[in-house]
Amino acid sequence: MAKRLGIDIEYQILGNILGYYTKNFRIKMIHINETAGDHKKEFICAHELGHAIMDPDTNTSFYKKTLFLYAIKRN
Repeated sequence: MAKRLGIDIEYQILGNILGYYTKNFRIKMIHINETAGDHKKEFICAHELGHAIMDPDTNTSFYKKTLFLYAIKRN
């Protein structure tokens, strides 16, 4: 879906940051922590894709693993 929307996905070592979305000079990008497991990477990508669609001009971050775990426990 990100590819169809023209959003690049980049995997990086981000420490405690799971992922974030940026838009710089009209280039949209989702950054995902490459050390996350495959299932978590899908969840992170979906989360950041939501930011890209709902508020495409704002750079966002999905910072803490505790936030991720909180979201999983609620579902």
